[in-house]
Amino acid sequence: MKQYSNNAYLIIFETVRFVRGYTKSTICDIERRKNIIVPNSVYDFYRRNNKKLIGKIRAYYQDDETVNEYIDFLVEKEFAFVGSYHDVLHFKPMGSVSKSYPQNATSFSLINFCN
Repeated sequence: MKQYSNNAYLIIFETVRFVRGYTKSTICDIERRKNIIVPNSVYDFYRRNNKKLIGKIRAYYQDDETVNEYIDFLVEKEFAFVGSYHDVLHFKPMGSVSKSYPQNATSFSLINFCN
C-alpha cells in the first residue's frame, strides 16, 4: 500500500464516470474503453472526495484503513491520480475544454459504451 502525502489531492480523471446502481456501481473509463463493477461505497467515496486533500479525506474517515485502500485502488486502476493544488486548478472538466462538441456528446458515448 502506497503512502500518499496529506498535502496531496485525490483527482479523478475527467474521462472516468461513476454510475451508481441499486446494489453496485460501475466505473466507466471512456478513454480506455473499460468498465468495472464496484461496491456502492466506492461510488460514495468518489462523490465526497474528488479533488479533496488526502489529509482532509483521512480526517473525515478518522484514518480508516479503507480510505487508503480506495485511494490505492483508484490510482492503481488509473481512474485517478494524486496531485498538487496546481493540478486541481488546471485540470478542467471535459465540458470546459472544448465547445466544439454538443453538450450531450459525452453522455451519449457513456450510454453506448456501458450498455
